[in-house]
Amino acid sequence: LGPNGGVLQTNGKLVNCSAKPDAHGGAGISALGISVSIFLCLITLATVVSNGFVIATIYQTRKLHTPANILIGSLAVTDLMVSLLVMPISIVYTVSGTWSFGQIVCDIWLSSDITCCTASIL
Repeated sequence: LGPNGGVLQTNGKLVNCSAKPDAHGGAGISALGISVSIFLCLITLATVVSNGFVIATIYQTRKLHTPANILIGSLAVTDLMVSLLVMPISIVYTVSGTWSFGQIVCDIWLSSDITCCTASIL
């Protein structure tokens, strides 16, 4: 293992030493990984669709333009942002077990995660 967390540099090329080989000797995604990623994608899709419906319903129905429903719409917007900005990258990270997007995307993802989740809770 290299000094930079599981990555070995040889002749100017980076090699991922933390990848687990599958049964055939290569580093691949298992059936469990595929099942988990499909399940998480379905949850993400359901989150996007349901929050989109909430936002559209509050926006289109004049009778729902009350302070309580505006708060619910605000929460739906933050949850929609979580499902669009945070969850897809989390799925890839969860299934692969390694971060493969670089430092800038990591910083943006972490900021989005903390900001949107905190706004959704409050």
